[in-house]
Amino acid sequence: MKNTVLSITTVIAALVTSGCIPLGQGGVSSGGTVPPPLEQYLPSSLKIHSFTEMRELKNGRFGIDAYIQAVDPWGEPTKAFGNFRMELYEFRKFHHEKKGKPVEAWPPVQISKPGRNQEYWDHHTRSYHFRLGMVNRIPPGRRMVLQVSYQGQFTERLIVENVIVSKK
Repeated sequence: MKNTVLSITTVIAALVTSGCIPLGQGGVSSGGTVPPPLEQYLPSSLKIHSFTEMRELKNGRFGIDAYIQAVDPWGEPTKAFGNFRMELYEFRKFHHEKKGKPVEAWPPVQISKPGRNQEYWDHHTRSYHFRLGMVNRIPPGRRMVLQVSYQGQFTERLIVENVIVSKK
């Protein structure tokens, strides 16, 4: 199964990067769909992995170790070729919309090319690992909202939010 998913993902990446599948204005192929069964291996949702935390990073800088998992329609982790964007917001405790004022935003990370994609891929968690350095340190115990969005050439824009707590 693992080799089948990898093979199909490789075929999709090769077709996209080689220009064999022309893209229309809306971000899907000019025919409007990806041929079956390939569409079943494209990301349909995102998860912020439980290993994600706000803490001192390996380089001595404070930030977020973010593990983002792209999930296919069957709920299985899959590869994602496109752009990831991460943003951090204040947490609003007693409000229906937990996301408050913006605190930090990072430039989009483009992982459309297979080599660049592999740079961020973590085989153990089957997710993408992003080390997001921050300008200001967040005090320990403070809650924040991490929002991650993903846009691929053949997928709708996907967004996920999760509350994370700052550690020492």
